[in-house]
Amino acid sequence: MQPLSQAIEFAILAAALLVSSRVTPVVCGTTVVYGTTVVYGTTFVYGTTVVYGIRNCDTVTKARRWLDDLGIVHRFHDFRSDGLESERLARWLSELGWEQLINRRGTTWRQLDAKTRDRISATTAAELLLAHPTLIRRPVLEQAGRIHLGFSPEAYAHIFRSA
Repeated sequence: MQPLSQAIEFAILAAALLVSSRVTPVVCGTTVVYGTTVVYGTTFVYGTTVVYGIRNCDTVTKARRWLDDLGIVHRFHDFRSDGLESERLARWLSELGWEQLINRRGTTWRQLDAKTRDRISATTAAELLLAHPTLIRRPVLEQAGRIHLGFSPEAYAHIFRSA
């Protein structure tokens, strides 16, 4: 088969995968999560990658740039403009714990009164984080059914290598 016709066939197969799977294909590692398809040696792992944070956060910007540079398809969810669902937050709190989820170095934390900061507990964290989603440590990455907190190129390389 000629290289051009291989490229056309690849594009048709990739489009068919998009339409039939109704999920975003992510070009990355080899672990089967939602299913994989190999097309001309490239493994597509199905799952939606979502980055949660705020648009002007430097760490979120670095994470999004890292994903873009590697061609990893993802969706960005801005806490300020898109809000935060209580069910999603409950899952994050359950899996990560409220102590890990709260960003104690940010402006929002410093703006809270001392009484509020001192009273945070497992029972009050959800209410506080829903009222002030910018208190959440960023970025939160949901990928292949897993939740990851923060960003470093090394951590993301590991996440997407084992995805």
